[in-house]
Amino acid sequence: MKVKRYFAAALLGLLVTAGIPALDVPTRENQLARGTFQALRLEGASKLEQQLAVEAFQKVVAYYRDLGFPLQKEASVRVLFQDPIIIEDRVWDCAHGVFDPKTATIWMIRYASEQFRTCRLFGHEPTPELYQAILAHEFAHFLNSQVSPGLVPTIDEAIAATVQFELLEPALRKEILESYTIEKIRGVRDLCLSAYMNQPDTFLLACYCYNKEHPIMFRRFLEQRGPVLKDPFFID
Repeated sequence: MKVKRYFAAALLGLLVTAGIPALDVPTRENQLARGTFQALRLEGASKLEQQLAVEAFQKVVAYYRDLGFPLQKEASVRVLFQDPIIIEDRVWDCAHGVFDPKTATIWMIRYASEQFRTCRLFGHEPTPELYQAILAHEFAHFLNSQVSPGLVPTIDEAIAATVQFELLEPALRKEILESYTIEKIRGVRDLCLSAYMNQPDTFLLACYCYNKEHPIMFRRFLEQRGPVLKDPFFID
């Protein structure tokens, strides 16, 4: 189930070709979010979801700005909170968050949904902090689409995972890392879609560890100056 969730989210940009659902009438919460960030559009968010989304967006934007990639004034992202996630009449019951770069739209499962409340995130019970980590991951995909459009899906995921875990509370991050046996990524050839599909949790954690140990390579990935990947499955 995890494999399907991550694989589907990673490839959504290749699958969504038609229009997106009509805009909801802005709520008071949406207006508050817009007042805080003109680039952030929240639809159907509860008070908690709004708070977590605004905080996550602020952290991710600041992270990229510190790297030298400020968010452009005209950029904006739309976040739809749903239960279940429905994209073009298809129910995505295996995804907690999905980003479509073609429309700069994020679909998020509701925090109070049974799907989220009954899941295990990196071996942990669902909490507001872990929900915010999912939001940070999806916002990182949005920033990637702005500063480095056209990233190979696995590199896009590797960068988003690095941002997600870097922004996580240190004690929780340490606890998660220590609860997994993580096979180290030796180089770019290990960043293949098959590895991501087979063990998505450990792949994302391994990407974070690799990029933390190789900050220059992390920047090369983001700037698309790394080695060219000939085949996303590496069946060559």
